[in-house]
Amino acid sequence: MSIIRVPDKGGNCISFRDIDGYWLPPPFQEDVFRGCHKLHIREDDVIIINWMRSGTHWLFELVSMLLNNNDVTIPKKKEDNMIEFSDIPTLEAIPSPRVLNTHLQSQMLPEALKTGACRVIYLIRDPKDVAVSWYNMHTSYSHYDYMGQWQDWFPMFLEGKVDWRSWFDHVRSWEQVFQDHPYVNVHFVHYEDLKLNPIQELQKLSMFLGLDREITLFEAIAAKCDIGQMRGDKRKYTWHDKGVPVHYRKGVVGDWKNYFTMAEYEHFQRVYQEKMSGSRFQTRYSSAMD
Repeated sequence: MSIIRVPDKGGNCISFRDIDGYWLPPPFQEDVFRGCHKLHIREDDVIIINWMRSGTHWLFELVSMLLNNNDVTIPKKKEDNMIEFSDIPTLEAIPSPRVLNTHLQSQMLPEALKTGACRVIYLIRDPKDVAVSWYNMHTSYSHYDYMGQWQDWFPMFLEGKVDWRSWFDHVRSWEQVFQDHPYVNVHFVHYEDLKLNPIQELQKLSMFLGLDREITLFEAIAAKCDIGQMRGDKRKYTWHDKGVPVHYRKGVVGDWKNYFTMAEYEHFQRVYQEKMSGSRFQTRYSSAMD
């Protein structure tokens, strides 16, 4: 389908690829998107699922190193293993065990994901920090051709009028999948917990993956995957825009406080409580403004 231009509250437009009303970044291709559900899922696949800007690159590196039993930088882009970005022949050529990743909702993916045929890691991050990071991506990545202001962009995020649509719908839809399909072998990772105590979270990941790893490896991987280290190590394996790597920004918790006004925070809280009522995450991200 065509590239569309969607205006923000101030009239500045963002470019998206529109596929039957579902929006993706312009570089993503329609034929790949439409073929996602045909991918054969292997029993030893590890699939990272999350809404964008939640730490996918970081977790991809961590999980891959755990499986490889070393702290050597993964010599490829995370997007090479992304279900909606790389075509099926490319994904099928990846040797097992594959670490795949996606931002899509379940109805667009293979049904085998719901049967326990693989391991699923659901990664979640404070949506306020996600919003700030995604706004900066929109304004820094030239494919979006967007120069709008935060206060005009933020309503688009709350309304799901961005690529991959609503954060809230994504979280609630996958939460429903995990509830309705108890055979799904899923492990939840919170970005904030991973930042606070990476060694402990790596231990949990190792147990979930059925691996017997030493504490020294967890320590080495945590140091190797610090964002400052990764920014340099992964420089030749990440997308650049005007010579700048676009995927590695601050990697911090709470940057939203530098962007949200009190009115925006209160509006967000109302939307969050409404959208997340009854969710296992309902109280997790009710952070104070101060």
